[in-house]
Amino acid sequence: MISQGETNWTQYVICPTGTWLQLIAHAPAAGTAGFYEMVQTDTTSSKFSTYQFGQGYNSMN
Repeated sequence: MISQGETNWTQYVICPTGTWLQLIAHAPAAGTAGFYEMVQTDTTSSKFSTYQFGQGYNSMN
């Protein structure tokens, strides 16, 4: 699911634990993006990371 605001957007992916994902994004300008990884088993844990995008297409595994 993708939600787009005036200056940012959010994308959600639901997948089984241990699944490998690749994000491909196009950035009109270089900048930092923040990411939350949520893991839900009996409890929910979250991890926040940042990634530096260059201008143009970027990929993140």
